[in-house]
Amino acid sequence: MQKWRCVVCGYIYYGVEPPEFCPPCGAPKEAFEPIAGGVNKLPIWARKDIENSDNDKSK
Repeated sequence: MQKWRCVVCGYIYYGVEPPEFCPPCGAPKEAFEPIAGGVNKLPIWARKDIENSDNDKSK
């Protein structure tokens, strides 16, 4: 069984294929990306915050 994450709201779905629509936010099937056990599971907004803070440190 595969884990799928909605890139809009971070909802995790378990199944062979992602659902047609995200149950919490209604995003379409295309908004889901497969995730593996070691992949960062943070919502996309949180990852952007982390990436931005890493860029600030290198200045």
